[in-house]
Amino acid sequence: QRPASLAAYDDRLIFAQGDLTDAAFVEQAIGTAGRERGGIDYLANVAGVLWFGRDKSALEMDLDVWDQVFNINLKSFVHTARAVVPHMRAGGRGGAMVHFS
Repeated sequence: QRPASLAAYDDRLIFAQGDLTDAAFVEQAIGTAGRERGGIDYLANVAGVLWFGRDKSALEMDLDVWDQVFNINLKSFVHTARAVVPHMRAGGRGGAMVHFS
């Protein structure tokens, strides 16, 4: 959910909540942001999980769980970067991305 403290920035920020492992969702969300704000200068991708508690250790982790961790922590970076770079280039000013996982 969007923090109430950021309401003053609604004219400059767009919040999208969804599945960052879904490339179609990412393309749609970033495309909407680019159209509504006339371009994109910055991206903050804040997505990450650590589910080692579900298993005894990373070496013993169920591979399906490991795939989920990998998809959320790493593929979300690839999906968002691929979707946002064309918008940043189109603006002619470049841009900046910060990825947290």
